[in-house]
Amino acid sequence: MLAVTRHTTGPVDMTLGITLADQKAIKAWAAPRCDMGSIPESAWALAVVEIETGTLRAACILYEVYKGEVDVHFASDGDRRWATRDILTAMFFYAFHHMDARILKAVIAARNVPALVMALKSGWQVQGRVQGVLSGGADGILLTLAEPDCVYLKGDDHGRQE
Repeated sequence: MLAVTRHTTGPVDMTLGITLADQKAIKAWAAPRCDMGSIPESAWALAVVEIETGTLRAACILYEVYKGEVDVHFASDGDRRWATRDILTAMFFYAFHHMDARILKAVIAARNVPALVMALKSGWQVQGRVQGVLSGGADGILLTLAEPDCVYLKGDDHGRQE
């Protein structure tokens, strides 16, 4: 496990972890959920799993397109409880420090307003609309994130605001 966090809000108590184990299975689970088709073999897949049950809750696919430029895709089971500050900090830390990314890029479906709001609150910057880029001809919004803009990696408190 790369990171472990305990989620205690709401009626369900859940301990989550991030793992790189079984890349093939993580990619197979994530591909249909993040509208990618197939995921390149050289991509890294970070899985968010529920420790007690082993249930895969979310995945972050990181694919280095050019040196320092990493495409990011998120997939989930539809439950937002996986997206804790600790989990997101670990994912972005992995991308920027382990993969040595200068810039992260993502295309989010224009119709996926909750994901776009979360991205903007996390420091992502809108670069433009890409017409017909997603399956079925759906439009996507191109976003980028540089490490200094990532709210989860700012300072010793990792962006926490008191």
